[in-house]
Order: sequence, then C-alpha cells, then structure tokens
Amino acid sequence: FDLVRQAVLSETRLKAWRAFVDNTRDSGITNRAGRPVPQGQTMTVGMLPLDVVNAMSAAGRRFSPVMYVEDSLVVGRKAARHEMAGDALSKAEWRSLPESLPSSTVYFEKGSGNLILVWEGDQSTAFKAAIDRTGKVDTSFRVSHESIESAVRSGQWKPV
Repeated sequence: FDLVRQAVLSETRLKAWRAFVDNTRDSGITNRAGRPVPQGQTMTVGMLPLDVVNAMSAAGRRFSPVMYVEDSLVVGRKAARHEMAGDALSKAEWRSLPESLPSSTVYFEKGSGNLILVWEGDQSTAFKAAIDRTGKVDTSFRVSHESIESAVRSGQWKPV
C-alpha cells in the first residue's frame, strides 16, 4: 500500500497528472460554445488512506483505494455548472489535487454511499471531492465551511 502511494505521489506521476490537467483544459478541441471537449481520458489522482479503506471494509463497505479522475469531470457538464456557480476548482487547484488529497478529512455520506474528502481552502471555503466505491472522483468543487458543518451536524456526513 505504501509503495503504491509513493508511486502515485512520485514526481514522475505528478508531472503526468499536471500534463493530464493541462491537456484536458487546453486541448484546443472545443464545442460550439468554445468550451474544451472531454476526450475520454482517465488519470489516477491518489490513494485513500489505508485506515479509511480498512474502516470501510470493516463496516461492510468496500472502496477501491485508488482514486481516479475522468477528464469529463475537469471540463464537462459538471465543470461548466460549477464555473457558473462560482465554486469550480481553478486550473492550479486541479493541478495540485494529488498533493491536496492526502491531508483531507474523510467522511462517509449516508445518502449517496460515497466518501467525501474535504481539505482546507481559504477563510470562507474548503474543497470537497466525492469518491464512489470504484475510486472515481465523482465531483470536486469549493464548498462553504458552514455547509460542511451542517452536513456533519445533521448526520448526513459521518467522519471515517
């Protein structure tokens, strides 16, 4: 597990991740609206912490420890929606995602069955990524601290 984590966070893999983000956002292939078009590419972005994987397995919920992102998340419909809402990750934030995820606080979201990773942003917002059982990053965007606190307080999110 530690060897895989080291490989995923190696400088070579981080360069590959940054190239994935750059090529996804700046491919030169756009739709009629001028937005980049997803090319059907996928890239490993990180590993869930071993204690999280073990805790979820013990609870009867198996999650792939390897997390990945499809390019459609970076430039597709969800990305456009988050840009319009003003809570999308910037190119620099996407590029730094593999380095940000290890410091995340992890929650189990009761409604969706996803894991929610939250890491610090600024005074008013943090970052959120939802991970499904296959390891796919289903969404990632800025979220208010109040929203996080409310989800935890209501029991919708349970700390792992």
